[in-house]
Amino acid sequence: MPALLGLFSFCERRLSFLLLILLFFVPGSLLWNGYMDGYLSIYAGLAALFALDWLESGNRIDLIAGVAFLAVVSSLKNEGLVLAGVIVLCLLPVIWRKFCSRQPGRVKLGSLFQAGLCLLMVFGVALLWVWLRQRHGFVNDLSFSSKSLEIIGSRIAETESLLTVARLMLTASGLWQAIVVAVITGILCRVVCRNLCPAVLIALSMASIYSMILVMVYLATPYDLVWHLLSSAPRTTLPVIFLLGISIYRLMRQIEYVDPTTRSLE
Repeated sequence: MPALLGLFSFCERRLSFLLLILLFFVPGSLLWNGYMDGYLSIYAGLAALFALDWLESGNRIDLIAGVAFLAVVSSLKNEGLVLAGVIVLCLLPVIWRKFCSRQPGRVKLGSLFQAGLCLLMVFGVALLWVWLRQRHGFVNDLSFSSKSLEIIGSRIAETESLLTVARLMLTASGLWQAIVVAVITGILCRVVCRNLCPAVLIALSMASIYSMILVMVYLATPYDLVWHLLSSAPRTTLPVIFLLGISIYRLMRQIEYVDPTTRSLE
């Protein structure tokens, strides 16, 4: 229900909103088969959406909603901590540029304080998740160590392993279709609007960084590489698809509004 309320706060009679609705159907059975990856993807997408809206509008409600969804992301599973960190990492440079760098003598302390307080809340939830995990004896079955670096190095040396990771990540969950749609929409937006709004680039950076982390995780796996990819890639790549979907949504919004300066982060 919170995710649906968050989704319909973006409700408008435009094609871009239809895309957001369709995104909710992407996880399919992962929303009820016991895995948390579907919910992780949805809440990560909503966190990114509200955060980008807050950077543009300065609306405190967008900030609170974005932080709330980000807190959920960080407490769903181990990958959520990494994903929340990626989202925050991609937002920090924009936050600094918006509130500090342009007018060093007139820093918007109120907005910075709100953002900092909310980030502390997210980190608090993340620390609570780590504490509960350790208290109940939950462990990571991948158990990364110095040996993982050796495994990564040996697999990178084998070009075939790297190609296998790329191929199965792209095909296992339909990630390549999302990339194709994003490229086509980006070209169309470039033709119609002449430039891309910063929100699109931020969402793409989130998807790209998280994808690279997934590649490194698969390269470090102590298990059979193909088995690990086939058994988990359809789930683990879902957040990447959702973040690409957010970038496509922002591209469509820019095309619908036509004016490339509308709702700019500048």
